[in-house]
Amino acid sequence: TEVKLSALTNYTGSLPPQYSTADHDDGFTMLSPERYLNLRLEDQLSYYQRKTAQLDRQWSYLQWGIYGLGGVGTLLAARGFELWIALTTGLVAALTTYLGDRKVEERLQKYNQTAINLTNIRNWWNALSASEQVKSEKIDQLISKTETALGSEFNEWVKNMQETLMALKEQQAEADEKAKAAIKTFATKSVTQSSPTVVEQVPSLQPADKTKV
Repeated sequence: TEVKLSALTNYTGSLPPQYSTADHDDGFTMLSPERYLNLRLEDQLSYYQRKTAQLDRQWSYLQWGIYGLGGVGTLLAARGFELWIALTTGLVAALTTYLGDRKVEERLQKYNQTAINLTNIRNWWNALSASEQVKSEKIDQLISKTETALGSEFNEWVKNMQETLMALKEQQAEADEKAKAAIKTFATKSVTQSSPTVVEQVPSLQPADKTKV
């Protein structure tokens, strides 16, 4: 990748970097369970709830657009405007492709599942008594469950990215093999066509005229 071909410079900005931590978190202070719950779990839960609301609206608008254009195409066909049917069909195909390319439905499902997992963890923690919330094993469970819930969603995207990269590498390798085969074939034909036909020409020897004296 481009990372291997570029030099890494020293970071001279502020610590922690901007947008790397939640609000009111300096990135270095030890967190109590309550602050961890607010700065980590609640912060991420709010993010996923906002994203699911946005994706739900986007998915609904696109679906209604596809249905509406399909209905318009049917109406135009019934009215005899065949020329406009191609336009509505193209728009439906474009919206469908955009919906699949953006993975709106898949992202909505993943974000919903992560939000549900975080909500269940928060409810589990709030159901514990005050004496249980100070126990180290319960605190470890809170952190482990939260990070596992957040990491599972992230790992899915990493897995998809790795599969996409592997597919691209396979396509590139296949294209390279085809290019090498084409070059080899072209070189062979060129050599065959450019080789001259060797014809041995033997000069004819005619006897010299002899004059008797």
